[in-house]
Amino acid sequence: MNSLVNKNIDTSIAGSNPDDLILKLKNEDARNLRISKNFQWIYWILIPIYAGFFILNPDDELNLLSRISGACYVVSFIIFAFIFRKSVKEYKAIDYSLPTLEMMKQAVKRYHLWQPRLLWALLSVLFIDAGLIFSGIEFVDAASFLNRFLWIQATFLPAIGISFGIGVLIWSKRQKPLRDQALRIIKELIE
Repeated sequence: MNSLVNKNIDTSIAGSNPDDLILKLKNEDARNLRISKNFQWIYWILIPIYAGFFILNPDDELNLLSRISGACYVVSFIIFAFIFRKSVKEYKAIDYSLPTLEMMKQAVKRYHLWQPRLLWALLSVLFIDAGLIFSGIEFVDAASFLNRFLWIQATFLPAIGISFGIGVLIWSKRQKPLRDQALRIIKELIE
């Protein structure tokens, strides 16, 4: 299996050879499985830590807004943990012994940029945003809340946009070529 997890494997398109593509898919799938496992465990570790510090902590210094902020982070981490848990299950269930046409169709679906899990990730990001808004805030007046809200949005939204852009760039470099090659092989097999 270690020979299949070569980090330096080229994902560029050299032709429409199904065997070459299957090797590239195995490598990319193994990489994505490893990343998903690691992130899943990170979130499962963060959930009880944040729940303990921000929700269950009996400290009187923690006001209601700090607890709401912590709850938002915990909900976000739970969503992300389940997203990665589902990814781990999907990558473990990949069957490379399927007929070539079926395997290529699954690869095209697996490496499509817009996945339903993106909606769940967006929901999780919104919980992080809410957690940031409520963290350390004292409602003195509406103007100070509005200023804090706008400042957080002015920094958080561009950071999320840049992160998404980097994700799309990584997808276009690593997974899109695999998807495009699988689409070509499907077309050749159907014709």
